[in-house]
Amino acid sequence: MSGRSESGRDLLSDMAGPGGALVALVLSAALTPLRDTWFGATNSQLLLVVVIASAASLGGRRAGAVTAAAAALAYNYFLTRPYYSLHIDDPRDVTGVILLLVVGLVIGEFARARGRTRHRLSSRSTVSSGSSASHRCS
Repeated sequence: MSGRSESGRDLLSDMAGPGGALVALVLSAALTPLRDTWFGATNSQLLLVVVIASAASLGGRRAGAVTAAAAALAYNYFLTRPYYSLHIDDPRDVTGVILLLVVGLVIGEFARARGRTRHRLSSRSTVSSGSSASHRCS
């Protein structure tokens, strides 16, 4: 166990989506001065993938999807031409926006599967420790 209470884990999971969305929005806005420099759109996308992956791993599929949607919209609005619009001129940017969404969904699904596996292993551990205790008592 990670040392976190269940309610602490639930709060972290519940806040991962909105928190990740906020971080993605702020990060995209903060990157606007760098969008036409050496830093460029690809590096901005990679930073947003880190935000999406973090939110998805903490909060699961829903948090990944919420953060990915916010990151895709923020990336589109702040970092693709025409700037400050949800229209995209370059087909490569459309691909980038779609990939941000896909990354969020995939990592969120991985996190969900990891949580199910952890829960299943925890249940087995509880059952096996309970049955071994009953065998000792006999």
